[in-house]
Amino acid sequence: MRRRDRTASGQVAARVEIAGDRAGGRGTVRGGVDLRGDGSAEAFTRARGDARVVECRRGESAVEALRRVLANLTTRTSIVPL
Repeated sequence: MRRRDRTASGQVAARVEIAGDRAGGRGTVRGGVDLRGDGSAEAFTRARGDARVVECRRGESAVEALRRVLANLTTRTSIVPL
């Protein structure tokens, strides 16, 4: 078995994922936040197994960026602010 050496920023220390109905009843939308070993966070959405990174806007946290993107994709836009 080959061992991979990764930096702390390349390792996922924790992951939170959520799923909900897509607007118009067109399937499910999934997303989440990865917490990296160096303490940074990165939001992502997932469709058909492919994950896409969610870019944060200036001053926006990974959780806020995920909330913004998912609110545009789901039928229920009652995502409560933290």
